[in-house]
Amino acid sequence: THSSKEISDVEISIPGFRIFRRDRDFSVASNVEEASVSNGGGCVIFIKDILNPSLIDWFKVPDSIAVEFDSNIGRINIACVYRSVSLSRNQNTIMTSMIKKLADSNEESIVVGDFNL
Repeated sequence: THSSKEISDVEISIPGFRIFRRDRDFSVASNVEEASVSNGGGCVIFIKDILNPSLIDWFKVPDSIAVEFDSNIGRINIACVYRSVSLSRNQNTIMTSMIKKLADSNEESIVVGDFNL
């Protein structure tokens, strides 16, 4: 998204939708070379208010976010993942385990994003 703390929710809000965002976390640099961290990254998910969306707070992946919401087939998980090419092997392992946990926690899960494969 290239969003940052300087961009408020009001600037990007859509009437009737709840915004969930995770801006680029530059603290990731503690595990990678400072020079390898770019200005990109981050994710935003917009979910209609009437779908009763809520943040999945245990989904701890840098620059990524997961939300669950109501649908006519039950609760659905959706994750927006930004996988930086700068992630360490350990951070990649954590990301993979979080995505697996998300998929295992609900029959209906959607994972989208920029995986930089």
